[in-house]
Amino acid sequence: MDPLFSNNLGVAIPTSNSGLLDCNEFYNTRIISDSQLTCRIFAGNNSATPPIPTTIRIPVRKAIPANTAIRFNIINLQNPSRSNYPMSVTLKLADNCSNWDQTNLCAYYKSVTYLSFNNAPSLPPTTTTTGTLNFNSPLISATNTVHTLAANYAINSGAFLVLKYYSQVSIPAVCVLSSNNGQCYSYPLTNTIIIKTNITYASSFSFSLSGMTNPYQNTYGTNTFYT
Repeated sequence: MDPLFSNNLGVAIPTSNSGLLDCNEFYNTRIISDSQLTCRIFAGNNSATPPIPTTIRIPVRKAIPANTAIRFNIINLQNPSRSNYPMSVTLKLADNCSNWDQTNLCAYYKSVTYLSFNNAPSLPPTTTTTGTLNFNSPLISATNTVHTLAANYAINSGAFLVLKYYSQVSIPAVCVLSSNNGQCYSYPLTNTIIIKTNITYASSFSFSLSGMTNPYQNTYGTNTFYT
């Protein structure tokens, strides 16, 4: 645990997940930080007795008034193996403390909630790319451009679209959905944009992101996205 900031949020998740995680504040409100969030992960161990939960650390870079609701999103987590399996998540707010205190995180506040995970939607498959992604202007590596993604199938309000960009592309810390038909989240660490829709489309949809940067090699691969 890196004691670089005066406050930290620790999210203890009882799995053995590990890997690169990325964060985004809810609706880009910037209550926790004025720039992009970064996550640090401490891998757990389900085989230990008792099991060691995975811990995610989120630095708090600014003062937060009392009674302020804090919300954030985390991507690249692995769901439990069973659908609708109750999973406890412990949130701890901690000041600077010893690097060796992996258990308590110097916590003075703690709450526990339970989450349920549903099966992935059957259509379209979450492992299949679909639709198109167009650039305006089409110039390679152009900045402040509009990226429009579209597909000819129905999508419900509240669904999520995931755009995974090439590693050469610079993802903005705060994304802007200029089409105003949803909310977007930017994850610069993993070159990912996530769009949550707020409109139900019966047969086709289109979303436009402004202030984007085109891929350096826009002829490499196909410009598709995931749902």
